[in-house]
Amino acid sequence: MIQFNDLLEAQSQKTDFRLTSSLQKNALFDTICLQFGSVRMPSRMLGVAQNLADELLSNAFYNAPMDESGNPLYRDWDRRREVVLPDASAVEVDLAISKQQWAIRVRDPFGSLTVKAVRDNIARAATKNDNQVRMGSGGAGLGLFMVLSTASKMVIQIAANQWTEIIATLEVRAAHRNFDQKLADLQIVEVLD
Repeated sequence: MIQFNDLLEAQSQKTDFRLTSSLQKNALFDTICLQFGSVRMPSRMLGVAQNLADELLSNAFYNAPMDESGNPLYRDWDRRREVVLPDASAVEVDLAISKQQWAIRVRDPFGSLTVKAVRDNIARAATKNDNQVRMGSGGAGLGLFMVLSTASKMVIQIAANQWTEIIATLEVRAAHRNFDQKLADLQIVEVLD
């Protein structure tokens, strides 16, 4: 397994959250703004960081939760509708920032994401055709690809039916590139018991 702290610079300032409501992301966005202000990170990266956090939290709250039969609970819900999880199913979020890097780790306790789904979503989103965007009341199905196309590094770790953890980093030196021209370094780790 890849540890969040192993991807961080030595002088990183860290903050952690346990979220049980999808509406709590606003407090997380406020923290991201404060982080960026504290280290004078390029302003262009603030919006990118908030978008990354929003996508990862949307996945954790709307796509990941399943019922006992393995059926999605909230996948088709409008992303503005509040999802409330029991405390035992809280989404864990770690944020870290230094003068050269911003990072986020989002871990859900469901483990419903599969390696095949990651590959299929990224492949579908990378093609420019009518099947690129999923239509419906839930998300468009482009979130993981958006994270992959804006982050510097992305790590997806999956313990099937137990938890999913996604880590994304933004490097300051990447602030001047066009975010849609290069995909992040991607690692997918399937954790087996």
